[in-house]
Amino acid sequence: MKILLAPGRTTLAQLETVYRNKFRFELTPDSFDAVRVGESRLTDRLKSGETIYGVNTGFGKLASVRIDDENLVNLQRNLVRSHCAGFG
Repeated sequence: MKILLAPGRTTLAQLETVYRNKFRFELTPDSFDAVRVGESRLTDRLKSGETIYGVNTGFGKLASVRIDDENLVNLQRNLVRSHCAGFG
C-alpha cells in the first residue's frame, strides 16, 4: 500500500500509518512547491540578518547564542542527527 502525502492535507493518522506499518508514501507535486516557498522565505529572512530560533541560534538555554553563518550547516546537520538517533 502507498499513501499520498500533501501539504496541509496530510493527517496525523496517515503519518502514523506510514511509520508504524512501514507503508510506502509519495509526496504530491505541490509538496515540492511548498518546500521551495518555505526555503525561499527562510533564506530571505537569513539574508536580512534576522535571528531565528533553532535556525541560526542554539536551543534551550543556548537560544540567545547566535551561531556563525559558517557553522549553520553543521548546526542543522547535527539537529537532524540528534532527532534520528532514537529511531532504529
